[in-house]
Amino acid sequence: MKKIAFLFPGQGAQYVGMGKEWLDSYPDLYSLYDQASAVLGYDLKKICLEDEKALASTFYAQPAILVTSLAILECLKKENIYPPKLVIGFSLGEYSAFAASGLFSLEESLLLIKKRAEAMHQASLLRPGQMVAVFGLSKEILFSISKMTNTYPANFNSPDQVVVSGTAENIAQFIALAKENNAKRIIPLAVSGAFHSPLMAQAAEELEEFAKTMHPVRMDFPIIANTTATLLPFDHINTEIKNQVDSPIYFEDSIHYAIEHFHIDCFIEVGPGKVLSGLVRKISPAVAAYSIQTPHDLKYLKGVL
Repeated sequence: MKKIAFLFPGQGAQYVGMGKEWLDSYPDLYSLYDQASAVLGYDLKKICLEDEKALASTFYAQPAILVTSLAILECLKKENIYPPKLVIGFSLGEYSAFAASGLFSLEESLLLIKKRAEAMHQASLLRPGQMVAVFGLSKEILFSISKMTNTYPANFNSPDQVVVSGTAENIAQFIALAKENNAKRIIPLAVSGAFHSPLMAQAAEELEEFAKTMHPVRMDFPIIANTTATLLPFDHINTEIKNQVDSPIYFEDSIHYAIEHFHIDCFIEVGPGKVLSGLVRKISPAVAAYSIQTPHDLKYLKGVL
């Protein structure tokens, strides 16, 4: 039997129409979207299915991805592909991991992600910034260029991909030097701020205070923390919530930890998009990695597990 870990995607994975095929095939999911809309104060299902402009905003994208991920999780449960041995969330996906593990109720998960989206949006207005994915630079050179340009390595995604955050001016300087040092590719990310960097310090502090009003319950299975790439202790939840906003994310190391310490040999991406399963294949080609985008994908997965 395969040792399975669930992966939950972060911002940028959203697209108009996400969740539609799941709702069509599993009508019980409508109640999940109704509950989420009641907590959030707006029609989340309509945004997921119809509103491209809203989904481009951090404010709406983060709750939308969380609820879509939890909807797909419910389908995995219905099809008995559950429980996983552990969960890993990428950036806001860590909140999906919190909810999946039973750490927070659906309502508190939504309140937390709503506060996170609001705080990060406001911090982005206060200290505007950008993010770029960089391919093919050694970490030594990347760190050196970041130091020279006052930019910040933000996401360590795979052996050849690191995302860098900074102000628009500093990112432009970073790009110029990275090209001089023969970076293979540099891709600007469609995000509204310099996430996972010190430019988000205000958001991190606000979120830490807000998290103190929440009531974590339990962990049904382990969570590998974004900021440490090791197991998240129950009494460090608020610290992780704070640090995750203005500190780097170590996704590559998290995958290695899951494989080495839990012998995970199958990663299932639970949520919109296929980015994380693709990264896993680059990090460790020997393990299986699947993305579940449609009920057809779920049927295929049942056949191979």
